[in-house]
Amino acid sequence: MMIRRTFTLLACLAFAGSAVAGAKEDLHAAFSKFLAQTAFKGTTTATLAGRTFHSVVEFQAPDRYRVTSEGRPPSVIIGNVMYLDINGRVMKMPTPMPLTQYRDPKVLVQVESSLSAKDLGLESVAGTPAHKYQYDISGPHASTVTIWVSIAGGLPIQLQNSGQANGKTVATMIDYSNYGDPSIKISAPN
Repeated sequence: MMIRRTFTLLACLAFAGSAVAGAKEDLHAAFSKFLAQTAFKGTTTATLAGRTFHSVVEFQAPDRYRVTSEGRPPSVIIGNVMYLDINGRVMKMPTPMPLTQYRDPKVLVQVESSLSAKDLGLESVAGTPAHKYQYDISGPHASTVTIWVSIAGGLPIQLQNSGQANGKTVATMIDYSNYGDPSIKISAPN
């Protein structure tokens, strides 16, 4: 009987640790899982100075992106090289800023060092049960980020960011999907 009680108490303590983890720890787990993904799709709607822009970013590990934006030719980024198809002619150029920094665990640790996060409870996104969090980013591009993490998968499914850039209000919403999708294949255009 004593062994059963001890085991039950230990099991409760083990599970209680994850149940009482703070918002910052929960977000760390979600972002770590996000960085480990082999593929995903992000559908973005951004509003800047009253204008709305739509784009889709597809990712294939380790460093391949396809970006499709309204009114612009699609681009493919592989490592530090961007390929643009302009009027049927493929142009190859270095990226102005490597996208690999957004998938670097060291950057995650750096951002988290000053992160203050709040747990906003449960909420559904397009019928998917999720946990809602909010955090602020300080610095020259200060903003408030609200993120929904799928309860079932533990991955971000929606992110909203609002803040200032060059004195103008910017609002961005990203819907994440297709995690680990093997059909996302990105190669350099011919």
